[in-house]
Amino acid sequence: MDQEQLTQYLVALQFCSRIFQSSPDEDMLRGVVGGGLLQGLGSWECFRPSKQAEKIWGGAHAPETSAAALGAAYPAEAAQDSCRSMYLDLHMDHLALFSGPQPLAAPWESVWREKDRLLFGHSTQEVRDCYREWGIAAERDGHEPEDHLGLELAFVLFLVQNLGSGAVSCRGESPQAALAAFMDGHIMVWAGECLKKASECASTVFYREMSALCCLLLGNIRRHIAGVPA
Repeated sequence: MDQEQLTQYLVALQFCSRIFQSSPDEDMLRGVVGGGLLQGLGSWECFRPSKQAEKIWGGAHAPETSAAALGAAYPAEAAQDSCRSMYLDLHMDHLALFSGPQPLAAPWESVWREKDRLLFGHSTQEVRDCYREWGIAAERDGHEPEDHLGLELAFVLFLVQNLGSGAVSCRGESPQAALAAFMDGHIMVWAGECLKKASECASTVFYREMSALCCLLLGNIRRHIAGVPA
């Protein structure tokens, strides 16, 4: 993988982590829409189809379809005069999908994996322990469980950034080994269901298509960066 491709992975991870934690603000929208980022995502290597992505998404998805839909809904010229309206639409969609009193696509691992679908379940503690092995305390003000999708993506980003750095966890684990274990034990197990639900329930093209693209991203990270699964 060359540096340009690695940079695409890093940018994509940072972007996805950000938009699933909270909706893009107006300044961010001006940058990504006016700069043509959304329209160009379909050509990025990190969003290529893969068997891993098909497995977690529950079927095939063409990145070109998402890129075309995003480009049509958010043309570059819209950044000049429509960002306020776009921001409000995305803010309301994010609330409904991920952060309302009864989110349509609950973004916490424990809700999807625990028997009673409760927050702060056993899987939350496991994720917390994974972070702490790398000296990371991800809990936000004691209210946001560490197994939030956006935080798990941020942890994946952290591990990818540290590949080849010589860094090891407190148990002596390398970033690549930790990345494979975390993906297989956590994010790949549940994120596909969450993102599929988000895509189905989204009222905006943005969250509908970015949910699909995030599954493609995770599949490619697992295959091309963490190593081909056994």
